[in-house]
Amino acid sequence: EEARLLDSVSLLRADGMPVAFIPRDETNRRLVARGYGGALYVPSGAMLHPVRLVRHLAGESEARLLTHHRVAALQEAGGDVVLETPVRRIRAGQVVLALNAYLPQLVPALSPFVRPVRAQMLATEPAASRWLQVPVYSHEGYYYLRQLADGVVMLGGARHLHADEEQGYEDATTEALQADLLRYLHFHFPQARGLGVRHRWSGVMGFSPDHLPVVGAVPGLDGSVWAAGFTGHGMGFGFRFGRLLADVVLGTPHPDGLELFSVRRFPHAQTTRPSVPAGE
Repeated sequence: EEARLLDSVSLLRADGMPVAFIPRDETNRRLVARGYGGALYVPSGAMLHPVRLVRHLAGESEARLLTHHRVAALQEAGGDVVLETPVRRIRAGQVVLALNAYLPQLVPALSPFVRPVRAQMLATEPAASRWLQVPVYSHEGYYYLRQLADGVVMLGGARHLHADEEQGYEDATTEALQADLLRYLHFHFPQARGLGVRHRWSGVMGFSPDHLPVVGAVPGLDGSVWAAGFTGHGMGFGFRFGRLLADVVLGTPHPDGLELFSVRRFPHAQTTRPSVPAGE
């Protein structure tokens, strides 16, 4: 573990990322934990409330939001796109499909580029003190946790121990995986053993074949694009990908990042005919 972390330090610093390696004993002292083999400290990291962030961005955008309008079908109509929903029919010049795991449910031809993978989490009752001041990722990212200001510990992961069961669209928690989360928490943070669990929940992520996000054109809809396959890192990629999608839709020549994320990097892309529209 220590050797792998030290290799990562060199790679991150080569890309200009500020990072420091913290040895085993110091890591466990700082985290008030046990069993960690060392750590990388990235000072630019932070924690936020994702729902509040999304709501803030929606408000700042002044865009018209149509909630509870689940799109059942798309079709081309006279150069426009018609979106069929249970509430109303919506007509637009272009669409951007940012559905991640749920993209194949609307456009089945794109299923080779994103698949549904479930993530599970839990939140404990508030602890008497806050010992964890930073977010923690361990086991190559398969466990992740943070402690809120009120002492609540939020922990997720353990998917690698239940890989087959965590495939698909079922949004539900399982006893086996939730038990593994608690075992992890109690082993590394014995002070949490007396805490009850207040909430358990799950969500469906969209995984791409190579674990990098993908952008491409919607088959049969000229000028419309899709983005999916964020592989559990949507909050990190989101802002940058929003700019990329805006550049593609507006026809900006050679958008920065398009070559890296284009669906054309996959050999089977041509069989499903999605390509990147104007701007490449």
